Amino acid sequence: MDKISKEEVAYVAHLARLSFSEEETGKFTSQLNDILLYMDKLNAVDTTGVEPMTHAIAQKNAFRDDRVDVSLPIEASLANAPESRGAASKSQKSSSKGLYSHGIVRTNHFMKFRTSCWRKRRLPPR
Repeated sequence: MDKISKEEVAYVAHLARLSFSEEETGKFTSQLNDILLYMDKLNAVDTTGVEPMTHAIAQKNAFRDDRVDVSLPIEASLANAPESRGAASKSQKSSSKGLYSHGIVRTNHFMKFRTSCWRKRRLPPR
C-alpha cells in the first residue's frame, strides 16, 4: 500500500526547487512511504491519559540562579591589558568596519563602546 506517489514526490521536489533523477525519485518515494506507514502505526497506538512531551527524556532547567557574585577585581582584569584608561582597556583594532571595531571595553561591566561614541558620551544604536 503506497501512501505517496512518485508524482507527489516530484511535485514537492519542484516546489523546493530540487531536481532528482528517476532513480532518486523512486528511492525517495520508497523512503517517504516507509515513514508515512510508520506514522500510521504510531497513530494507531492508544495514547489516552498520556501527557504530551517535548522530549523523550526528562529535561531540567540547565540555567543557574541569577545572583550577584564577587567578580574579578578591576586591577586583575586589566593586568595584561596593553593599554588602559581608568576602568577601561582599549581593544585591538579590528579589520572589519563593524560597530565595535575600534571600541573601548569596559571590563567591570563587559560593555563595548565605540571610541567615537565614548568621546561624545553617546551609546551606539541598538
